[in-house]
Amino acid sequence: MPDINLIGSERQELSRSRSLGSLLTGFFVLILILFIAYYGFLLFRGRQLAKDITSTQAKIVESEAKIRNNSEKNEVFTRQAQIADLKTLLATHLNWSRVVPELARVTLRSASYTDFLAESGNNIVMTVEVPNYVELDKFLQVFDLPQYSQNISHVKIRSIAKIQQEDSLKLRAKIEFTYNEDSLKLQAATK
Repeated sequence: MPDINLIGSERQELSRSRSLGSLLTGFFVLILILFIAYYGFLLFRGRQLAKDITSTQAKIVESEAKIRNNSEKNEVFTRQAQIADLKTLLATHLNWSRVVPELARVTLRSASYTDFLAESGNNIVMTVEVPNYVELDKFLQVFDLPQYSQNISHVKIRSIAKIQQEDSLKLRAKIEFTYNEDSLKLQAATK
């Protein structure tokens, strides 16, 4: 009967299991070394970021101290406040240069203005002098025209009085109306 060598095959299986075991052990050691290296990197980076944050905070404190000690800061704040006031003024400024010429264009030749007052709430009160009631009626009819009724509303006569002027009698009427504020706003310049 032929001899079978059982020891050789056991050695091969043992060497295979040892090489597989050492391969798995090496793999786990490599993973452990990578975790340790990653943890070390995170620890190093965290300390570096903490130093950066501390230096940035110190720069902020230094800049704030420079601003507080700046002799021109009051001038800068004053100019900023003036610019803000100017922007507010321009935003709320009413451009009367379009209204007055238009009123002059449609006013009767026999009528004359003696007073023009802009009140709060977009109200305008103007005093007009005309020769008689017929002319006053003609004067008021202008405000009924569509091109004016878009911007002018609530036309009222506050008072009417007869006055003696030189050698003639005239009517003096105080007329109040509301003007559309949007049509008086300054338009932003377009480039």
